[in-house]
Amino acid sequence: MALPSRRTSIAVCFAAGLAACSAATTTTTSTTFTPVTGVSVSADALIGARGCGSQPGQVYKYAAVIYGPSDGSDAGVVALGAGAYDCYADALFANLANSGVASFTVAIYAYDAPAYAAHASDIQSALSLASLDPARLALRATYVTHCSASQQAGVQVLAICDPLAAP
Repeated sequence: MALPSRRTSIAVCFAAGLAACSAATTTTTSTTFTPVTGVSVSADALIGARGCGSQPGQVYKYAAVIYGPSDGSDAGVVALGAGAYDCYADALFANLANSGVASFTVAIYAYDAPAYAAHASDIQSALSLASLDPARLALRATYVTHCSASQQAGVQVLAICDPLAAP
């Protein structure tokens, strides 16, 4: 009786492996995608010709505060979020309460590097929603503007901003 060749042994092992793999069952899990309801402010559109950088007069950082309805209707306007952003970063406000179409306003306070360096801790503390102080933000700002957005549930929209101007 002749022994099986090495090639025959490999073929038998390969076939056995395929049979074992095809007998295995797989389960697929699908996850549900929940669209983000949000408003974004484009840094490129906001900064424009002023430029992004650390030179005096260039935008170094900006603070953004979004105001809108607290319950998804246009019944009452409150501050919903706030943050400080580098001049090249878009501001994004996500998961906003919205049961239909609502209007949002974003107040922008832009700072050049010298103004931000001199008042960074004051700016950060003025951005806390618990003690939000727009007057303090505007007092230290090099430039200010307002943006507006009409939001629909499950959609991220881009806010349209007026040009930056000295306060």
